[in-house]
Amino acid sequence: MNQHQKKMIAGFTLIELSIVLIIIGLVTGAILVGHEMIVQAELRKVVKDIERYKTAVSAFRLKYNCFPGDCPNATDFWGLSPNAYTPSPGGIAPSGNTGTGNGNGDGQIFNYEVYADNNGGVAYEAVFFWQHLSLAGLIEGSYSGIKDTTFFGLVAGVNAPQTISNGGVSYITSPQAGVTGWNYDSPSLCCSAFGIGTSDSGGLFGSPLLSASEALSIDTKYDDGMPGTGQIIENSWNGWGNPNCTTGTAWNTKQYDTSDNSVQCAPKFIFNLE
Repeated sequence: MNQHQKKMIAGFTLIELSIVLIIIGLVTGAILVGHEMIVQAELRKVVKDIERYKTAVSAFRLKYNCFPGDCPNATDFWGLSPNAYTPSPGGIAPSGNTGTGNGNGDGQIFNYEVYADNNGGVAYEAVFFWQHLSLAGLIEGSYSGIKDTTFFGLVAGVNAPQTISNGGVSYITSPQAGVTGWNYDSPSLCCSAFGIGTSDSGGLFGSPLLSASEALSIDTKYDDGMPGTGQIIENSWNGWGNPNCTTGTAWNTKQYDTSDNSVQCAPKFIFNLE
């Protein structure tokens, strides 16, 4: 083989290598774009689900004259579950449930709330909430109405809806008596909220589920883009919650900390029970 032929082979080898690298780059780029599209689709679904839940609550209120979960006469419609009430702070694993339990009718929905039954049991209104909506045919899915053995007791797809694909659970909660706002230092925040968190804690304190960039994307598209104001807020309460999701200290000037791409955020969606 002469020198010219060797150069030709070497040249073709370099060209072929360049083509391979270009193809790899295109495929990698397509994968990244595809992943981002999936993430954005899931974030849009989160918001759509929350809006559906709000509509379902209003429809339930009109039909039954009470709020799901808090309804004091739910057993009149769907019967009493023998497993509806469990001693605080324990719980029982969901199994073979029929019927439901009653809330106390005070217009608020708590993760657990003392209920004056004969056994000194506890009504887990935040668990009854999803079951009542399901039994009324106002949301999709079937939910046990029974608190899980974990302290906060919510399990995605069992007694509460699953949100985005990384194991998140949707939950409902109302502010505790004597507490102003969700940030405790923000008098403009009030009312009840839907939240998303991870199943391992039931999301009571908003266990992280999203990155700051993802939370910002939701907040910017559907609210004011600020984690401490508006109708979508980050669950960071004076050191509780997820302080790494945001920068700053004052609730009304905080920003999402997009420099950290890890899972740090768990937003709440404020609404009125009325």
